[in-house]
Amino acid sequence: MNAANEKKTSEMNKLLDFMSSFDKLTFGKSFCFAVESFFKDAFNIKLMVAYSLPIDTPATKASEILNTSRIVWNKKQCEPQNQQNHASLIEMLIQKGEEFNWVTNGNDDICFTISKSEKQTVYAVLEAIQCDPVLWDYLVHFFQSQSKRQIKFDEMRRLEHLVHVDDVTGLFNQRKLFKDLDEAIIRYSNHKEGFAVLFIDIDHFKSVNDGHGHLVGTQILVDMANILRACLRETDLIYRYGGDEFVLIIRDVDLELAKTIGYRILNTVKNCHFQAKEKDIHEDAVKTFRLTVSIGISLFPQDAQNREDIIAQADKMMYQAKETGRGKVCLTSELGL
Repeated sequence: MNAANEKKTSEMNKLLDFMSSFDKLTFGKSFCFAVESFFKDAFNIKLMVAYSLPIDTPATKASEILNTSRIVWNKKQCEPQNQQNHASLIEMLIQKGEEFNWVTNGNDDICFTISKSEKQTVYAVLEAIQCDPVLWDYLVHFFQSQSKRQIKFDEMRRLEHLVHVDDVTGLFNQRKLFKDLDEAIIRYSNHKEGFAVLFIDIDHFKSVNDGHGHLVGTQILVDMANILRACLRETDLIYRYGGDEFVLIIRDVDLELAKTIGYRILNTVKNCHFQAKEKDIHEDAVKTFRLTVSIGISLFPQDAQNREDIIAQADKMMYQAKETGRGKVCLTSELGL
C-alpha cells in the first residue's frame, strides 16, 4: 500500500471511529466542541466556525447571509475579514440546492451543513484542511442522519410533554405527578434529599361555577396556576390534580420551609382580586371577588414511605383544613398523625 492509500485509510478509520462514538444528539456547544476536536485531532485544522441561518430567512447571497446569520461557535476567534469568505462559501453551498452538502473554495477552506432543524440550518466552515472528497460525502451523510435523529427526538419529547400537560392551565397533570413522585423517592434513596407534597383545593369553587358560569371557573383555574407559579421556585413542581385541586412537589425542604411556602400561597390567594364578567342591562359588568384555599402538607420520608401514602396524607391534611374552617394550612406532623 502506497503512502497516499495509507493516508486515506487512516483518515477513513478516524472518521469511522468518530461516527461510532458520537452520541451527542442535541446541537449546541458540546456538539460543536466534539466536531471541532475530531477535526483538530484527525486533520490538524486551524479553526472551525459555525453559522446559524434561520429557516424562514430567504438569504442566498453572501451579503444577506452576513446580515442574517449569527456565529454560534468560535465567534471571538473568527477574524472579521474571514467572515466574508465564510459567507461566500455558505452562498456556494446554498446554491447547490441540497440540504446537506459540502463545498470548497480551492484554498483548503471547506463549508458543510452540520445541523438542520425546524428553526435553523447550521453551516460549519473549516479553515486549512485537506480531505478526500469521498470522506466528505460520508461525513455529510452522517450529519444528515444525526439531524434527522434530532428532529425525531425533539418530536418525541414534544409529544411526551403534551401527554404530561393539563390543557386548561398548562401545568403538569396527574400522570406526570406520579412519575415525578417516583423519581423524587429514588432521589431520596440515593441522596437523602427529602421533599414536601402540598395538596391545594379552592374553597367553595362549586359556588363560583354555579354563580358565575363555567367560563369564569375555568379562568379561575388559570389564575390559580399563575399564582402558584409566582409563589414558587423554578425547581418546584406544580400539577393540576383534577377539578379545582392542585399538588406541589417542593424539593429539599424541612417542616418550617414547607409551612412558610404553604402560608405564602394561602395569603397570596386571599389577597388576590378575581374577576368575573357578567352581562348587565347596558354593558358587560366586571365583578371582583375573593377566594381562599385549603392546603394540606406532608413530608417525605417523615410522614409517608411511598407514592400513594404521601399523596393520601397530604390530601387528608387538606380535608382537615376544610373541616376546621377552610382557608388554612394543615400539616401531618402538627396534628401528630
